[in-house]
Amino acid sequence: MAKRATITLAMAALLGWSAGAAAGTYDFTPTPADLGGLDHYYRYAWGFDVSSLAGMVILEAELVIEDITNYDNGENVLYIHLLDGAPLGLTSAWDNAVGGDAFAGQGPLIAEFHDTNGSLTREDLHYSFASLGILSTASVFAGDGLLAVGFDPDCHFWNEGVRLTVTAEPPSATEDASWGAIKILFR
Repeated sequence: MAKRATITLAMAALLGWSAGAAAGTYDFTPTPADLGGLDHYYRYAWGFDVSSLAGMVILEAELVIEDITNYDNGENVLYIHLLDGAPLGLTSAWDNAVGGDAFAGQGPLIAEFHDTNGSLTREDLHYSFASLGILSTASVFAGDGLLAVGFDPDCHFWNEGVRLTVTAEPPSATEDASWGAIKILFR
């Protein structure tokens, strides 16, 4: 009878633990959502708290910039980097619209966006960290509960909002529960 109770308890634990292991989606947005308009005289760092992801496995992270356009018809560049840290919130620093990438060497390049059609068209930009091969770096950077993205516009870029969407799940609860059940059964 005790053996049957142990098996039943182990199976209930296994089913209960595995049912709770669902992936979740977490959206992070800066304030202001358009990063202050991405003025060409500044570089921007957006630091945010990802402590809600502690202990989770990051499956994907996607940076989205909605309706981006620049103010003139020249070829203009927006450099975007994943950073290992920045103060929480949005910070900016004067860079006097000097050409080049102010964040070069400070973290993986997410994008070097070239806008050659000026303010005539707006477009949405989507950058998948998995596709870019920087998902594991993002996971390491997020280990302290903070993550950051740097933006260096070498022109003035207007947009309707920026967000980072992270898909994460708990570590394989099914595997943990299975080993726990096996340990209980073989005592």
